[in-house]
Amino acid sequence: PIPTQRATVALSRPASATVIEFSGEYWIFPIPMRRPPKSSMVVRGTPLTYVFTSVDRSALIMQARQRLGFPLSPRCCSAIEVAVRNADKQPETITLRVSLATSALPRARYQHLGVKKLPAVESAILRFPIPARSAIPQFDEIVVEFELASPRMQRSANVSIQRFVLIPRAP
Repeated sequence: PIPTQRATVALSRPASATVIEFSGEYWIFPIPMRRPPKSSMVVRGTPLTYVFTSVDRSALIMQARQRLGFPLSPRCCSAIEVAVRNADKQPETITLRVSLATSALPRARYQHLGVKKLPAVESAILRFPIPARSAIPQFDEIVVEFELASPRMQRSANVSIQRFVLIPRAP
């Protein structure tokens, strides 16, 4: 006899991934500062062609910041993918730390998603899982911190963010 197969019916359509093209800002500033001063130089461009070096050989902090303009619940997504383009001569000295941030809280406003080494390829997609239980109720900014290791801690990375992809949770 031919085995009978039951048809499976999906009652809800799976949500599609949300793509956010990077249109944010790169911040480059020396340690121990928490952010660039308000009077900082502003340059339009890409870190693929600009190199910033600290004048006193102190370590730099480099961040890519994408403001969303609206709050999202971290429960919306199971992961976030970060598409990067790499033109750095020392990719082995760079790791990326991704966090979700909220402007709604004065303190404890970040949900850290993890750290990944930058692959030594021209283009890469790095996936960061979003925990089911978040430290923040909502986020309206995605922050990528480029951790610069020795011997290049005083020079910015030639790496650019291309886009973010929010991967929906399974229903």
